[in-house]
Amino acid sequence: MLSVLTVLCLLLLALVIFIGGFKTNFFHRQFVKLGWVDIKAKDMPSYWCIKGWGQCLRKLDIDADIVFYGNSITAGSDFRDYFPDVSICNLGFPGDDLPGLRFRAYTISSVNPEKVFVMGGINGLNVSPISTFTDNYILMVKAIQAAVPDAKIYLQSILPVKDRKHTEKIQKCNIIIDSLATAYGCQYVDLFSLYVKDGAMNDDYSKDGTHLKKEHYDKWAEKIKLFVYE
Repeated sequence: MLSVLTVLCLLLLALVIFIGGFKTNFFHRQFVKLGWVDIKAKDMPSYWCIKGWGQCLRKLDIDADIVFYGNSITAGSDFRDYFPDVSICNLGFPGDDLPGLRFRAYTISSVNPEKVFVMGGINGLNVSPISTFTDNYILMVKAIQAAVPDAKIYLQSILPVKDRKHTEKIQKCNIIIDSLATAYGCQYVDLFSLYVKDGAMNDDYSKDGTHLKKEHYDKWAEKIKLFVYE
């Protein structure tokens, strides 16, 4: 009798989790991360915020020389400190992943940049197969090129993290980014080697094993200096 009740309780618990997963959209979000389901722009929680962001930028009539495009690592930078004579617009969005970078790529055109420095792919990579990463990265690159067809695009490597196993996967993805840069007429920029030590993020350069300390964006700036002024 006790075993039957245990089984029934487990089945009931599984049913509650199953229903809750669908009602909260949890399963769908995980399927998107794994690349099993594509997501439409209007289904993204940030859709209207990004749309408003783009409209605001257009109405400001900004004519930027360079856009830095990416997630929180890009958002945490301020390359105006290093290149004060260059008009720079930072379009870093904390938490953004490759589908997000793809869908909001049109906002880049709002500031008419001549160059776009892109870093993306770390968010969601721990649960995403490399094949899905590759497919999503290609879609992102194509979206950026469609948004600003005359701009020079620089595909920057993903930075290492404190976890060595995850960093090994990042290295594999950086090889893919390098090859995609060649395939799609972009410039690859290796930033990974600047921050790696013993197969992981150098502890001295990061505040949490992923994000850079403000003072260590100087290495990044020095690396891209040639590209900024070419």
